[in-house]
Amino acid sequence: MLVSNAISIPIDSALFTVIAFGWAIPGRRLWQIFIFNVIIKFTVTLVSLPLIYIYPDPDWSQLHDQ
Repeated sequence: MLVSNAISIPIDSALFTVIAFGWAIPGRRLWQIFIFNVIIKFTVTLVSLPLIYIYPDPDWSQLHDQ
């Protein structure tokens, strides 16, 4: 998850910032929006990472028995 997000978060944030605001906001503000997005998304990633390992994996083999 960390490797995937380390690649996808900056790409996603850059695309979102440019597409959503690129035509209306000066470059310095775009850069601030981009950095803020990356920081928030990485923070959410780091907070949610332990929660992924706390929740047990479901037993998918029992799904077909119902």
